[in-house]
Amino acid sequence: MTRTTNLKGALGLGLLTLSLMSCGGGAPGTPDTGGGTPGGQSGSAVVGPGGGTLTSADGRVRVTIPAGALGKDTTLSVQPITATAPHARLAYRLSPTDVTLAKPAELSLNYGTAGLAAETPSVGSVLAVRDGNGTWQANLGTVQDRAAHTLKMNLRGFGDFAWAEAIRLSPESATVETGGSVGLAVNLCVDDTAYDPNTPLDLMLAPLVDTCRPSRLGPLANGWAVNGHPGGTFEIGTVKKIDGTEARGQYLAPLSVPTPNPVAVTVNWGKGASAVTLVSTITVRDDEQPPCTQENAPDRWAGTTTATMLVNGLHETMKAKVGFVRDPLDPAQPDLCTYHVENGTVTWSLSDTVGGCTYSAGPVTLPIAPEDGQLTLDTGTSPITYSGSGGTSGQATVSVTCPDRSLSYSTVVGIGGWLTIPADRTWNVSADGRSLAGEYSLGENRWTWAFSHEK
Repeated sequence: MTRTTNLKGALGLGLLTLSLMSCGGGAPGTPDTGGGTPGGQSGSAVVGPGGGTLTSADGRVRVTIPAGALGKDTTLSVQPITATAPHARLAYRLSPTDVTLAKPAELSLNYGTAGLAAETPSVGSVLAVRDGNGTWQANLGTVQDRAAHTLKMNLRGFGDFAWAEAIRLSPESATVETGGSVGLAVNLCVDDTAYDPNTPLDLMLAPLVDTCRPSRLGPLANGWAVNGHPGGTFEIGTVKKIDGTEARGQYLAPLSVPTPNPVAVTVNWGKGASAVTLVSTITVRDDEQPPCTQENAPDRWAGTTTATMLVNGLHETMKAKVGFVRDPLDPAQPDLCTYHVENGTVTWSLSDTVGGCTYSAGPVTLPIAPEDGQLTLDTGTSPITYSGSGGTSGQATVSVTCPDRSLSYSTVVGIGGWLTIPADRTWNVSADGRSLAGEYSLGENRWTWAFSHEK
């Protein structure tokens, strides 16, 4: 069952009309009074009293309007906009914003090829709407279908909405010695102070916030399991729910390294159709295995990454040249060798033709600061795996040339994908261990990377 976004009765306000609503209850989130900048081709449809469907030009957004929702033929449109909401990946504008539907319409977003990387199993997503005060409100009743890569909710009006990754199981991954334990928490990137676990999720509109913290809706975190076994087993380790108002659990590793290793610790967050399964990957290490030392990890890595991605219906390219230097060893995580950026630049450009119009921007070259990127080498896994993360941002001017007009607009350059490599991909390491490289494709998105080192 798809949830209807409706505040009536819960907060004493009217039905949600996306960007036009004024929402109370709880502390405000981060205001965004300007809204996103339009970019990419619009999709439109004329829908009348008999109902119909509005689909975005990139095919990701679908609004199904039932018969009786509109009193007359109305031209409706949907267009990509820059994603300005906290933790947002994509955003769109539904127009006209003064439309109010007599019956709820179903909004569906397919995010299958839209991300900077493969879907992260430790993260759950929501659809968020921008209210009349410029605050992005997360619909905690969003229905996420991981198999179909869709997010759905019901709405009564038009305006701005975004896909936001607002539910996170922490840690995403961890290494623990045999017999040791790992604390886990379901973090929400929303202000959920105004609600209790008995509130129907389809009535929970909570402001998106920049800082994620353990959910205060502890009873909504249920079904803790290890490799699909409720509560786990002696051989693979056990997991239990921690009593209290916060959504927390604890994994206890077995006394010997399990098979397979790592293990998947899972929890279900939410209720009914809105429940989503979150996964934390935990590697169990025998305490006699060697930690991260100079003998099995280099001091420096240097190399390049290239990412070509479809963002808001347009193809973007990012090329980075970067060097990493190793951080001091963390005694609490001796298996993890972490590296920060020592030097580097990332160059972004946009070039595409959509609907007869040519879009171009850049190249924009930005320095990569030490805090902008991290490379992690985990020596506690077999084989050794590598994972990276990074992000920086800037401004660019997009030029649009169409047969009948030309225009330009300023956009935020979101280049957090310069080292975002799918977590489930093991990097190819050379026989001498001095270089690593790989490539990966997901839909129209493609990543390549190559690094080398000298000890």
